[in-house]
Amino acid sequence: MKETVEKEKLLRFFSGNYTDNDRSYVERVFCDDRRKESLKSFLLWQWNNLEDFASDQHQYLDHVIYKILYPWQ
Repeated sequence: MKETVEKEKLLRFFSGNYTDNDRSYVERVFCDDRRKESLKSFLLWQWNNLEDFASDQHQYLDHVIYKILYPWQ
């Protein structure tokens, strides 16, 4: 059975404004195969909106790219 994700909790977690309950929920969701499709859909939506979010918040992702290219450092 396909289960959905609680987008509000995920959005709070990704924005950095989350509770311990939100953090625990996110950990469970990423390990739950029943929520895989729903989580994938949410993350795709978030990825597609990342450019708008980054420009609105003046955030830069150079540190993320660096970790991807040089994970051992």
